Amino acid sequence: MALYSLRKVDISSVFKTVGAMMLVIGIAIYVIAVFILGIITIITGEWISMITAILMGLIGLVLYVVFYSLICSLLAWIYNLVTTKTQIGGIKVDLELEVEKEKKETLIN
Repeated sequence: MALYSLRKVDISSVFKTVGAMMLVIGIAIYVIAVFILGIITIITGEWISMITAILMGLIGLVLYVVFYSLICSLLAWIYNLVTTKTQIGGIKVDLELEVEKEKKETLIN
């Protein structure tokens, strides 16, 4: 096992990865919210408010994904700045190759 220090994070990969994750989470929340609003609309009969809520939800979903991705990218940039310009260092990670782990288990058995 080797101990490594994460010294730099690729900002564009953070933006894309976080954006994709937040899109999945946002769509799940959006679907649940539309389902609940649909039940309320069926009970009350106010279809205009349902259409407005769906459109506002879509706008909110887009803004949620974009702003969350931008904030996480900004944090990645700050992390890169702190780890390269100071003596603090980076996050320590203990890595082990799966191939080495399998070889050790094979030798033991």
